[in-house]
Amino acid sequence: MSIRRLLAGAALGVIASALAPVAAGAQPIYPPQTGGLTVSNTSVVAGSAVSVSGTGFAPASSVTVTVVVQDFGVVRSFTTKADSAGNVATSVLLSVAGTATVTMSGADPDGVPRLLTSTVFVASPPSAAGPPGQAGPPSKAGLPNTGANVLSPLVIGGVLVLGGAGAIVAARRRRRRGGAASTG
Repeated sequence: MSIRRLLAGAALGVIASALAPVAAGAQPIYPPQTGGLTVSNTSVVAGSAVSVSGTGFAPASSVTVTVVVQDFGVVRSFTTKADSAGNVATSVLLSVAGTATVTMSGADPDGVPRLLTSTVFVASPPSAAGPPGQAGPPSKAGLPNTGANVLSPLVIGGVLVLGGAGAIVAARRRRRRGGAASTG
């Protein structure tokens, strides 16, 4: 197989892979309608529940409620029903500390996808051991002690460097003395 054919095949493959998502319809034609999801409290302690509500869904349709915590993933997902006016109201337990995104997804009365979101900050519950998220015992300043003690290795290294420099200086002096004694 010639290099030209190989390069032509590779170029054709790159072009085909770049166009494939467009041909497959990966981009939605009508993006979901978005709006605000109402939450009872935007800052809670882990283990607390918040009331969430949304409007504009198809009457008596299924609506999926999902809770995603940043750097953790999906922590809760369930389906509920909209009332006869297209309103949804439910309670969501927030059990994982972090920034939680609560989402309601369903369809509006015309069948167009509808997505409502809101963000809730979920704090760690207080504990007897110390402040939330503390990694180690507190230092004198009240901050966690998370690093290693590097002072001892630095002192030992400095002493060894000075000792080595002293040994070099002593060896040079011996050579000078030895050379001066043999010539005189």
